[in-house]
Amino acid sequence: MVTTTAPTSPTAVPPTVKSGAAQAARGLTAQVYDPHVMDALRKAKLPFPVILYLLTVTIPILFTIGPLAMSTLRTFLLILIIPLLVKLLTGKCGKILATDIFFILHICWAAVALAVNNPNQVVAQIGSVGMEFLGGYLMGRVYIRDTATFAALA
Repeated sequence: MVTTTAPTSPTAVPPTVKSGAAQAARGLTAQVYDPHVMDALRKAKLPFPVILYLLTVTIPILFTIGPLAMSTLRTFLLILIIPLLVKLLTGKCGKILATDIFFILHICWAAVALAVNNPNQVVAQIGSVGMEFLGGYLMGRVYIRDTATFAALA
C-alpha cells in the first residue's frame, strides 16, 4: 500500500511511502522499546568469566616462561580453553555450527603451515595465536547466548 501526502507549507514533511516493510520496522521498534524487554536488558549481567576476559584484554601484564611470551590473557585462556571446548563439543551450547568447525580447522591449517615453513616456531606461535583466536571465539560462543547478555557488553 503506497500513500502520499502533499506538503502544505515549505517546512512540511515531504511525501512519505508507507509499505509493509515500514510497518514491520515500526512493529520491531515497538517491540524493542517494550518496557518489559527494556527492563530485562537493563537487568542482564555478564557471566563472571566474560568479565575476567575483558579485564585481561584491557589490562595486559606480560611475562615470560622460558622462550614463551605470556600475558594475563594467554594465561586465562590457557586455563579455560579446554573446558570451553568440551562444553562446545558436548552440545551444551547448542548444536555445533559450521563456524565452529571452520575456527578449529583454521588453527589446524595454521599449525601445518608453520610446521612446513618454520618448524622451530610452531609451539610458540600456534600456542599463542591459537589460544587467543580460538579462546576469544569460544568465550563468546559459550557465554554470550542471548540478546540480553550481548546487550550487557555495552
